[in-house]
Amino acid sequence: MGKKYLINAFALVASVVGIVWSRIYAGATLEWVAFGLAAAIAVASVVGIRLADDRRFELAGFSALALTAAWSAVAALVFTGATLGWLVFADAIATAALAAGALVLHELTTERVVHTLEVREQEAPEYHAVA
Repeated sequence: MGKKYLINAFALVASVVGIVWSRIYAGATLEWVAFGLAAAIAVASVVGIRLADDRRFELAGFSALALTAAWSAVAALVFTGATLGWLVFADAIATAALAAGALVLHELTTERVVHTLEVREQEAPEYHAVA
């Protein structure tokens, strides 16, 4: 698996954790967990930007993911109460959608198809005469 694929998979899993936590916990617990998840996704996205190899759709995807995660980290520290819960929920859904879209796009690219195909040469079968 490629590093970019793993970054998007991590972002998707972390976002799902954020969705679940936003509905279960509140207050300082939710604030710091949401901040930690968003910061981790933002850092991973910046690494993804560095690995993007000048592909515009990858740069755009990782940039959008980084911006969404950065906003989520700021929102986790600024807002409180029910507003915090709903913002964490919405931000986690947005981040999950971006990561899932990037994973689908990765699977649909021709690069993935070319790397999956493998060419093998077959030897001609040897025939032995039975005496």
